[in-house]
Amino acid sequence: MTDPSPSAEAPLLQPISRRTLLLAGLGAAAVTALGVFERSPAASASAGTVLPLVAPLPAAPDRTLFAPQEQVLAAYLMIVAPMANDIVDDDPDRFGFMGGGWWRTPSEPFNARVQEHVATLSWFYANERSWNPYYLDGALLGRLDAAIGHYLRIQHPNGSFPEYTTTEFSRAATAFGMVALSEALANLRATNALPERQVELEASLRRAAVWFMDLTNGHWKIPLPFVNQTVGGLAGIARAARVLDDADLAADLSDRIDFIAEHGQAPAGFFHEPFGFDFGYNFFVMLPDLADLHAITGNPVVLDMAQKWTDFARHAVVREPDVSGYIAHSAACSRTADWNFLTNFADDADRGALSAALAPDAPELAAFLTTLEEKLASRGAWAATPDPVVARAKQGTSPRLWMHVIERPDVPSDADRAASEASLPYIMSERFTERRVGTLAQDYVFARRPAYYLSSFFGTRSQPMNRMGPGLLWHPQMGTVLAATNTSVGAASWGFADTAGTESAMSDMAVVYRRGSSGSGAVIVPDALDAETGVITFDATSSASGVRTLTTLRDTGATLRTESAVTGTFRLPLVLRATDEVIYSDGATGQFNATSAAEATWLSVQRNGVRMQISWGIESAVTLSATPMSMLGGTRRVHQLSIPVGVSAQIEIEFAAPWSSTSTYTTGDRVSFDGSFWVAQWWTRDLRPGDPTGPWSQLGRELETADGPVRTWTASWIYGGGEKVLHNGVIYLARWWSRNQAPDGTGGAWQRVGEI
Repeated sequence: MTDPSPSAEAPLLQPISRRTLLLAGLGAAAVTALGVFERSPAASASAGTVLPLVAPLPAAPDRTLFAPQEQVLAAYLMIVAPMANDIVDDDPDRFGFMGGGWWRTPSEPFNARVQEHVATLSWFYANERSWNPYYLDGALLGRLDAAIGHYLRIQHPNGSFPEYTTTEFSRAATAFGMVALSEALANLRATNALPERQVELEASLRRAAVWFMDLTNGHWKIPLPFVNQTVGGLAGIARAARVLDDADLAADLSDRIDFIAEHGQAPAGFFHEPFGFDFGYNFFVMLPDLADLHAITGNPVVLDMAQKWTDFARHAVVREPDVSGYIAHSAACSRTADWNFLTNFADDADRGALSAALAPDAPELAAFLTTLEEKLASRGAWAATPDPVVARAKQGTSPRLWMHVIERPDVPSDADRAASEASLPYIMSERFTERRVGTLAQDYVFARRPAYYLSSFFGTRSQPMNRMGPGLLWHPQMGTVLAATNTSVGAASWGFADTAGTESAMSDMAVVYRRGSSGSGAVIVPDALDAETGVITFDATSSASGVRTLTTLRDTGATLRTESAVTGTFRLPLVLRATDEVIYSDGATGQFNATSAAEATWLSVQRNGVRMQISWGIESAVTLSATPMSMLGGTRRVHQLSIPVGVSAQIEIEFAAPWSSTSTYTTGDRVSFDGSFWVAQWWTRDLRPGDPTGPWSQLGRELETADGPVRTWTASWIYGGGEKVLHNGVIYLARWWSRNQAPDGTGGAWQRVGEI
């Protein structure tokens, strides 16, 4: 993003002679010490190379020599020499550029983010360890000096750094650059190395901080976009002020922190990316820097922001019952794709490591964090394995990873996380409705009912990749059963699509909240929605297609209805596990990670002793297709269920345990059997549902009529006077108590009152 603020721009990377570059770019002492004017042929990587090569590791890293919290550095140790030797030293125009494509793209000399590994190289130069042969290594220092020189040369006169173009004033490159340069300066100071370069680094950090804090620059516009970068910049300034021992540099940090709290965090609790919710950037990028900022400044507003974010996240992601892992409402994420993760992060993958620093003051955050006991176990296993250390792959070399892991505190404990998990709102309560408001015209609605938890997203799309409407359905025993994604990972949609494949969810979606199950029910004022914990309906309309989708929430399941001008398909993103039993009404079966099809009226999934049935009432040629989206280490995969529908359709989702001949049931217990749901009328055991005068009553299908929602008549249900039923297209009213008396038969128990 090019900053629109005025600046006296100068061309970057002006051609200079090699001699001028060496004399100006390297400290005089370093030039003399390295003897670069009399190159040794043995030090040359190619014709014209002027800096000695860094020697390769003499032997593979010995795992047993690493302190537990520094094990993450072993894979970086493997790339020190290759990365340092890729620093350009034979082209005056690119001298010091960290080539080789080790970190960030584009891998171009103008991209300041490529240079952030000056932090990594400086750490290995400055820290004495028995396993670190690069401590005080002269060749490494020479190449580090060249890299820092290039880094500082591409800094704009106004203090900012470029990333994607030479003329860009990049918020991200400047923010994360201050962190990297502060680390490099601290390491050089610790070893009293390159004193002239230290002076230049100090000046560079001051210029960058002044530019970043300037409220007239475009990155402070309201509402504040890409907050991860802004928080990263403030963390960088806090680090710079600490290493420079200059409180004045951080004098305005409190003011800017307040600015972020007011303009960068949505009322719902998430931080803007760019203006909507994105779990990936919030949790794995922004939150560690927020923890860093809090650790350095102790500012209470930082902690308050973290707590508000944690509360939102504890609604927007759901915990799976069989593992300590989470699945997010990915369709609502505005930058990244399919956020799902196991909380037991090994150090080499723990991008959110430093977030643990917030856990003592924000204990609810512990639900998402790796515990101390897990860290000790994984680090012990790492040290014990005889396998050779694997070098980090290019582009997977984030310097932030090792910096954060080695600073991570030893919290939370297993008990801390267990307590936090137990207090997750959808685990602690089985009935609530909560509406959260975004900075844009957005509603995030979280609804818990006894049988499930549903997350929905209405209003204005944050980004074109968003899918609107319901997006995440979870069951206490089954875990996640439906999970829509944004378009980054293709077809995993929830809602109506016309014959051309155009989805109603792929546009802004206005919503009216209604009391009851009717599309004409009493309107609920949005601000009063939280008080509605019974049967409610989300009446949503796509701004692009005009398709109307009604989602009715009941205690035992949900009803989905669509009204459109054309025919099409209704799609549901079914999350399956390899052990699931998937059955269609015609007896066909579905398989994990495969495509299946059937002529059916319903499909059921059985998992962990619970059965979910999706019914559409009319025999249709449905398909179930595996998508590219796998979850939690491949243990789950999203499969797209496509149901052909007309201009109007109704789909019901119900949950119940399958009937068992060995179970004892009491009045009110629900079971699924033979494609239907049944309610026990009295105590029973080993009596199969189906007898119209027995202990089980079959629940009829609820349909929308002119008289409101009416269920179809079943022979075994017990009806009281005044109840309405639908039978063969006719609506009847019960005159008195009856059971197993057809409304269109003799006996007089029913009065015909209308038709559909």
